[in-house]
Formats: sequence, structure tokens, C-alpha cells
Amino acid sequence: MLRLTMLGALALESDRGSLAGAALRRRPLALLALVATAPHGVTRDKLLAYFWPESDTAHARNCLNQTLFALRRDVGEPLFRPAGCSIRLNPEVIDTDRWTFERSLDCGALQEAIEAYGGPFLDGFHVGELVEFERWVETERRRMGDRYERALQALEAVAERSGDRVTALHWWRLLAEHDPLSSRIAAELVRALLAVGDRAEAVRTADAHRRLLQSELGALPVTGEFRSFERLWCELRGISAAS
Repeated sequence: MLRLTMLGALALESDRGSLAGAALRRRPLALLALVATAPHGVTRDKLLAYFWPESDTAHARNCLNQTLFALRRDVGEPLFRPAGCSIRLNPEVIDTDRWTFERSLDCGALQEAIEAYGGPFLDGFHVGELVEFERWVETERRRMGDRYERALQALEAVAERSGDRVTALHWWRLLAEHDPLSSRIAAELVRALLAVGDRAEAVRTADAHRRLLQSELGALPVTGEFRSFERLWCELRGISAAS
């Protein structure tokens, strides 16, 4: 069985041992990632437009055929399943963390989905000359990240309603890791720490968030979200909010 990791660093692994050749090269891996996002397959024309946009049709089709052949050869498994004019992955020989993540979300298994989310979609993966592919990655990264955040918020709400402050704190920690620049999430994390009686860690967390914003943005923001966080920080530090 093959495993395509897309949530976090992009990689293709086999339970039979190490892979080589096309299975390790950036463009074939990128093509696999694109095909894996479409359960009913991706048309050949779309693949040509994404991966060989500057080539004439004949040359682009030849490049696509060579890439598909190289993947099948180097992986040693029938990766693809016929789908008319489209290409789709064969789920009998390959699985992906993205499929696990989205299936779990769709059936309401939120904790399983959280466990499957290894990081931002194709984190750190770039094929610089493929502009349309890069745009697609950014769109998918935001969409997957939004689904992950909503799942965490739903789990936190369940813990909050049941009075489980420790579990609620766990979900706020994950939310803060996911979106460290969000002052709203930082404030909720600080409140969650206070709720479990860890004032010292609450102060450290608030201080760290302010330092992060100054480092990343060059100055503290003036948004309403940050002002609300700043009032909480001032209370923790015993400072007048007007000072």
C-alpha cells in the first residue's frame, strides 16, 4: 500500500520500502497531489494547463504520458484508474492523509480528523515556475486550514459546555499553533490558562503573543481584536489600559 502525505510536507511512501525516481521528484509529486484532490479524477487538459502551460499540445501530452509512465514504473503499482478523459488515483493501492481528514470531517469524527491533520496543505512545497499550480495550492491550503480550525473550535465548544477546562485548553493550544497571529485566539488561550489556574503560563503566553506580533508585523496592530487582547494583557500585568 502507498501513502501520499499532503497535510504537512508532501511525500509518497510505500510499506514495501523506499521509493526512488519519479516518486521523489517535485513535478510528479505535485501532479499526484492535484489528482488526489479530485475523487472523480482530473482531466488531462487540466493537467496540461497546470504543469506544461508553455508547451504546445503535442509536447505537453507527451510530457504527461512520460510522467505517468515513470510514476507507474518507479512505484511498481497501478497508481491510476481509468476514468474516461480523466485521470484518478486507484484507492486500492494508494491512500492519502487528506482523504482520511476529509472523510472524518464529513462523518463527524472530528478528533480523528484532527489527528490526521499533520500541518498546512503541501507545507513548504513549491514548484516556482508553475504559477497556476501555486495558486491552486494556496487556495487549497486556506480551505483545508479553515476546515481544521472549524473542527478545533467545535471540539472546544463541546469541552466548554461539559465543563472540561483541561480539554478546552488543549484545543485552544492547537488553535494558537495553527494561527499564532490571531489575537482573538491568543486571548482565549490566555483565559483558558487562567481557568485552569495557571496564571504564570497565561502571562508568558500573553507576553509571547505581543512579541510575536511586533516581530512579524513590525509594530503592534490597532485592530479591535488586538485592543481586546491588550486589555487582557494589561489586566494580567496590572497596567492601566490607557498607559
